[in-house]
Amino acid sequence: MQDMQNYQYYDPSPQPTPVPWWKRRRTWQLAGLLAIAGVVLVFAAIAATNVLKNRQLANEGEDLMDQADAIESQLGAKCTEGDEGCLDRARSDAARALGLSQACDELAGESFSTCVTLIAQDSKDPEICKALSGDERTACLDIAYLLKANTDLSLVSCDEISTPATRAACRSQVREKIVSQGRCADAGVDQAICDAAVELAAAIKLGDPAVCAALADEQQQYECTEGITSVDADDDGLVLVDEVSRGLSDSIPDGDADGLTDGDEVHVHATDPAKADTDGDGFSDGIEVDDGYDPLK
Repeated sequence: MQDMQNYQYYDPSPQPTPVPWWKRRRTWQLAGLLAIAGVVLVFAAIAATNVLKNRQLANEGEDLMDQADAIESQLGAKCTEGDEGCLDRARSDAARALGLSQACDELAGESFSTCVTLIAQDSKDPEICKALSGDERTACLDIAYLLKANTDLSLVSCDEISTPATRAACRSQVREKIVSQGRCADAGVDQAICDAAVELAAAIKLGDPAVCAALADEQQQYECTEGITSVDADDDGLVLVDEVSRGLSDSIPDGDADGLTDGDEVHVHATDPAKADTDGDGFSDGIEVDDGYDPLK
């Protein structure tokens, strides 16, 4: 009997292996519900944000329209009663002052198209031109793209211009600016063109005819010679090559600070623009000229 009490019953049937919590079906169901809830919350937050933004934009738009009305009233007060053209200009000026093309909507005909075109021109934004149609829209777009191209140095914007002559002029203007700023690589222009322009500018800056003659390209030689014989950056009456030959600077109009410009010293008084007192008598050339004396004696 004692042996029976100490005997432990053994169940030969296999016992199920406990499933970890992260593998249980209920856990995955709960995770799925949480994920769906999270997505719903995100979309709800985005929707709420968009509603708030739209409401804010609407309020800002109303505020701007109120400002346009106030400016129009102020400007229109100067118009003679019944002068519709003056009132239209007041509305256009108010819209332009705020850069608000929507304020042009109260205008009609040519006044409306002019108002929109001016704002597109001021902002250099071709998108504003889309409020127009037909030839007026085309003309507005051409102007806006031309201004945008010159501001952004964008040949792509030039290509959007519909009129061939204007498009060609745009590309020429923009290309010239790109080259002068050495931005060929960024703007898709042949780097050799920029390199040649840099070489030419450096040669002109030296103001030496021999340097111009040493340039490999004949066109560059011509442009260099024209440059040094016509550039007068300080507007003192002496061109660059003459300044350099006399040891002067083309950025300082009165190199010896005697009160006379370098050009006047050379062409009018025959004095030395590098010497404040050409005749060495103790009085500067400028003082002698002002007092009626000969600066050479």
